[in-house]
Amino acid sequence: MKDQRKNLDDLTRSDDGNLAQPHRNSNFEFRRQKVRGICISLQKPCEKYIAQKTVDSIEAYIKAGNRIIYSEITNIVYNMSPEEQGTFNTNLESLMTFVLSKDSTVSVDIQDSVIRLWDHVHLAMRQVGNAKEILEKSTAETKEKLYNELYSEFKGIEKEYITILGIFASIIISFVAGITFSLKR
Repeated sequence: MKDQRKNLDDLTRSDDGNLAQPHRNSNFEFRRQKVRGICISLQKPCEKYIAQKTVDSIEAYIKAGNRIIYSEITNIVYNMSPEEQGTFNTNLESLMTFVLSKDSTVSVDIQDSVIRLWDHVHLAMRQVGNAKEILEKSTAETKEKLYNELYSEFKGIEKEYITILGIFASIIISFVAGITFSLKR
């Protein structure tokens, strides 16, 4: 583990030996905040959502650089409840409809960014769904396996108790029969 950490530290060092980290005022940090803002706008209740405001945020984002920071989107999607995912998805569909409509005056760059956003959000939602399915399946399999093991162990113990009770009952019957036989003599 230490070797892996050292290798990672070596990879993230700049030429002067310091760890390379984005500055608070950097373009990267600005774009991260913009991505968060775009995602927050998509989480608004559907009746209050205004697609043009999201388009304006995307436009400001593109001016800073066209590379979408997918990790921010993924973190936001992974931490949403199913209800929040539904609202997010509905607003994203509204945004897609707004941006890709025939009368839209939105630039091709914004349209491409919205499509990439839509694609990544759906990929992240699918990953969440798959992870939940795998967890539920493995939990069910583990429960069944544990139940079967405990049930078979219980059946084995039950057989042992029946055997012990049978032996105890025969001892008592022998004892009572012996007393009865000796009293009749």
